[in-house]
Amino acid sequence: MIFLYFILIGLLAGVLSGLLGIGGGVVIIPCLVVLFQKLNFPPSLIVHLAMATSLASIVFTSAATSFYQYKRNAIQWPIWKKLLPGMLIGVSLGVFISDAMHGQALQQGFSILLLLIAIRMSIGKIQGPFQSVSLNVYLVCGLVVGILSGMFGLGGGVLLVPVLQYFLVPITLATATSSACLWPTVVVGSILQVLLGLDAAGLPEHTWGYVYWPAAVSIGLASMLSAKFSVHLAHTLHKQWLERLFAVMLILVSLKMWTAVV
Repeated sequence: MIFLYFILIGLLAGVLSGLLGIGGGVVIIPCLVVLFQKLNFPPSLIVHLAMATSLASIVFTSAATSFYQYKRNAIQWPIWKKLLPGMLIGVSLGVFISDAMHGQALQQGFSILLLLIAIRMSIGKIQGPFQSVSLNVYLVCGLVVGILSGMFGLGGGVLLVPVLQYFLVPITLATATSSACLWPTVVVGSILQVLLGLDAAGLPEHTWGYVYWPAAVSIGLASMLSAKFSVHLAHTLHKQWLERLFAVMLILVSLKMWTAVV
């Protein structure tokens, strides 16, 4: 039954990844926190395990969505090259910060971040005043997105897409470019989550570092199945109403995460 839950989470994460470019972590992490409690994992490790496992599962999702977006020629490679160095440095810093933090502090920080994301999504598109963006601005944006991605296991797409929209990148191209940036970022983050967690005390069976592989692989493979369908929807569907509906859900999840006892 637990594998069925993992598969359902993965299918939903894959749809959201391709449709909204959010990487799926905002759904995966709260679900894993609940499931890991049901599995009686050590309370002090549950949040770290959920976030690291989420990041590892997004390796599969982002690979699939990047491939399908590449076939549609939607990835903006000049922007990708400017963002990626900052994101790789940022995700490395974020994972080290996460490893040093207490699980409850991570949980509450994640809750606040979800609330901010929900507010941004409910506002809709915020358009910047310029089309020409310097390399330094892209590097700083990539660094910030990478740090938050590594800290909270989000993948970063939910943060990166609105940034690209602010820089006047059309939503479909922003979503595609975000997916392409996420894959190398989450690969590096996942490797570090494994290495930093190897010496953690009380790790459950089937974990490697902080990554619980039965969940990571099940969610990741299921998300790949829904990725192609969601990418097609991303190029055909008007998403404003969906973003606002999703924002309401994020607010509810944020409140639940803040009050949950781990």
